[in-house]
Amino acid sequence: MGREITVKVTQVVVPERRLICSEKAVMLERAAGALKKGDIVEGEISSLHNFGAFVEISSPSAHAGTEVILPLRELSWDWVANVGAVVTKGQQVKCKVVDLSAGPQCKVVVSLKRMEGDPLRETLDNVLPLDESSSGGLSGDEQVPVAVPQGVEDILNELSGEQGIEEVTLGRRVEERRTVSQDLELWMSKESLTDGYNLIARAGRVVQEIHVRTGIDAESMKQTVQRVLAKVA
Repeated sequence: MGREITVKVTQVVVPERRLICSEKAVMLERAAGALKKGDIVEGEISSLHNFGAFVEISSPSAHAGTEVILPLRELSWDWVANVGAVVTKGQQVKCKVVDLSAGPQCKVVVSLKRMEGDPLRETLDNVLPLDESSSGGLSGDEQVPVAVPQGVEDILNELSGEQGIEEVTLGRRVEERRTVSQDLELWMSKESLTDGYNLIARAGRVVQEIHVRTGIDAESMKQTVQRVLAKVA
């Protein structure tokens, strides 16, 4: 009692002459204005929900006590059906800031999984070895036939219809040891090519390389990939 604090009015009840105020709202606004994407925060899991969890920041100390959201999709690179399978209330965690916004819809979103790189993208050369044949792939130490990921045929059709695309062919194909996501994903490989680009499609555990022969620049190719994924996803 008697300690001065700064609060934000969140509700005004005129008939009852009552104001509802929040100190947490002020703390969140300050954090959203000071933190940047990529910053690392430490804290404690304060509550669990179907959509994810809340983390109460302890470090940086300037934002101690601020609660930020840790969505379900940012808990792990593995497929997660239950928040409690990954984190527990009171657990100490270190997270990376991945999204934030100030203003009326103030928020700070953090990620636990991005404290480590995507296990597929970090080891892409191991997953898709350069000397691998285009008709199959490797799973562990054994060569096994792997089915084309669901949705890849749609991707091929959409890419073939894009302006500036000369030819689209399938490349290497492998099956990972674990399921990272059930969603169809598509992105550009950083591999340098003289006649176009290699795209990587992933659905479940199956990863498929797609070679696109084209003369368009990298930025235009990125936009093409985004358009195609939006149509088939």
